[in-house]
Amino acid sequence: MSDEFDKEAEREKLREKLEKDEEKRQETQRMSELLLQGATMTNEHCENCGDPLFRDGDETFCPTCGGERATEQPTEQAPQQSSGQPQQQPAEQQPAEQQAPQPSDAEPARSESERGTGAPTPDRFDVSRPDPASGAPPAADDPRAELRRAVTTTARKANEASDPRTAKEWLEASKEAAEALEALGE
Repeated sequence: MSDEFDKEAEREKLREKLEKDEEKRQETQRMSELLLQGATMTNEHCENCGDPLFRDGDETFCPTCGGERATEQPTEQAPQQSSGQPQQQPAEQQPAEQQAPQPSDAEPARSESERGTGAPTPDRFDVSRPDPASGAPPAADDPRAELRRAVTTTARKANEASDPRTAKEWLEASKEAAEALEALGE
């Protein structure tokens, strides 16, 4: 009999767990729907249930507590409006921060661009470096071929670049190599 009692207790625990899991799924589904509808999940959490707060337009609310939180929120928002503006600025900065990785990616890309400016130059130097390394006669014999390779290599790198600034730097290097090639009469 104790085995049946234990089985029944386990079943009850499993039912409760399933109910909680179902509630969590429904809450997650509500949050997903809010995100799909354009609401923004804030970095703040509900004081009642601990779930993240959402912002839709000027209204900040908890999707789990529903109207109760929305009712409490406007009274809390009045004092927060003065602090809410700085809070909105971080929220506005969040997209800027999302864009900030792009500028910070662009900043390393600027570094890469500087490297890109430097990189085509080392390629050109690399083009000239093998010549002195291989000896003066091969450098004098084949500068046009080296410039053609430099044009091709830098154009290829411009095509493969993921950052527009880097691509622009590679294209400028390719153009310079092409102009040098043209100056040599080819």
